[in-house]
Amino acid sequence: MPGMPPAALWRLDDPTARTRLLPVSSADHCLMTRGDVLYGHDLRTGKEVWQLPAVGSTPPVQVPGDRFLTSTREGLSLCSMRDGRTQWLQRDDQLAKVLAADGATAWLLMADGSPTGGYLLAAFDLDHRKELWRTPLPSGFGNAQLATTVGPETVVVEVQVPRQMFRDVTAVRTLAIAGFERSSGRMLWNRSYPGVHGGPASVVDPAGGGRLFLLSGGRAHAYDLKSGTRLWESQALVAGTNAPPFFSGHTLYLADDGTGPIVAVDPDTGRTLWEQTLTENLEWNMLGSMTASTSGRTLYLATLHQVTATGIPSGKRLWQTGLAGVEAREPFQLAAVPGTLLVARPAAVVALPAD
Repeated sequence: MPGMPPAALWRLDDPTARTRLLPVSSADHCLMTRGDVLYGHDLRTGKEVWQLPAVGSTPPVQVPGDRFLTSTREGLSLCSMRDGRTQWLQRDDQLAKVLAADGATAWLLMADGSPTGGYLLAAFDLDHRKELWRTPLPSGFGNAQLATTVGPETVVVEVQVPRQMFRDVTAVRTLAIAGFERSSGRMLWNRSYPGVHGGPASVVDPAGGGRLFLLSGGRAHAYDLKSGTRLWESQALVAGTNAPPFFSGHTLYLADDGTGPIVAVDPDTGRTLWEQTLTENLEWNMLGSMTASTSGRTLYLATLHQVTATGIPSGKRLWQTGLAGVEAREPFQLAAVPGTLLVARPAAVVALPAD
């Protein structure tokens, strides 16, 4: 019936309260961390099936063939999703982290070894285990929180800000973003956008030459990354207390605090497609992130106390649910895997059927 969440498939409790979901799954397995140990869990039962210690703080990246790529103290490691075993290790003391992967190519953040401590973007061929190219990153892009979005022709690297429990919600910042030619590593453009909301407030659509959606002055704006031209300004108001914007299925989704709505925005025009008002009164630090089911039929929003499921493209609220018996200290963690939504606190993980 409407408003009732589906029955849970399984629940996993962590008495150490250190569990973090990772958006990596294949071969009926999913990944989680507890501390600096990486765990593989059976998606059908939730049971732990393997563990890989000392993987560090950099999350792994999924690659084809039921494998994942991660940076370790020794270098670049390609591992099996089924059993966690290392298939090969490429030793490299300049490797800082794995940024992204697409097909048989991965993009890596590398230290350049200079006294000034600069950083490089490198493309690495996984099949032949060789570096394809490397190029310097602009100043300020180095050991920061980077979001890397891979398109058909362009690799976009953006400096992001981490989610903070307490911050000045009226503050603004300058967003830095650069684009590189996928085939050669040549830098195509390096742009900055002042006056952007102080928290997580941007997302990239990599299709074509690429578009940047950002929140500034209480509204969403779209820019053509190739030309730098602003394409539109939305009519929907979005406070500096926003959740991170989310782009999926050719739609941009926005949310902010209070009892404010989830807003679906047409990425081509900025026109509001639908709004869905939340039933809980939220302060800004109670908002978590959004994700979509792998089928693209359902949008999920995490808050401190609930997860809300909304139908796509109707905008109809399907259900809301919490998680009994676990203290709420931060918004829920979400990870969408085929046929399943994983909902987590540091002390527990629940699997719900998706769609």
